[in-house]
Amino acid sequence: MGARWTQGMSLLELLIVMAVVGILLSIGWGNYNRAIWANEVTEQANMLARDLNASRSAAQRESQNITLSFSSNNYTFGPEGTPGTRRVLSNGITLQCITNCVGTLTYQAPFATLNDAMGRVYRLSSPHGGVAPVEVRVVGVTGKVNVVRGQS
Repeated sequence: MGARWTQGMSLLELLIVMAVVGILLSIGWGNYNRAIWANEVTEQANMLARDLNASRSAAQRESQNITLSFSSNNYTFGPEGTPGTRRVLSNGITLQCITNCVGTLTYQAPFATLNDAMGRVYRLSSPHGGVAPVEVRVVGVTGKVNVVRGQS
């Protein structure tokens, strides 16, 4: 007599498949979270770069000095002598000045040149491990802004 085939899977086969799927999901979940966290840092860095560029344009357009001041989790920008607009970084992302960190950054009217010819570098970092920081570089007397992904 021939072997009899039954339909379905045994409990052992089902448990093995579930274990393999669980292992694959746990590996993928870590990469997924890291990608989300890296995207958050990049998004905040791009927001800072847009605000720096907008401040530079406003100094030229409105012919008045625009100042920017920074702390570890927020920054403020606006016309000199006014309270300005305050931006708070989300999800525990920190902002750190890396080079030339004395005082506020000012785009001076009418040509939107920086008060400091050296420029500055700001690093935005995630509170989560394994996420590369992102640097926002304000270059030279012109104040051109570059966003550069760092190494983790």
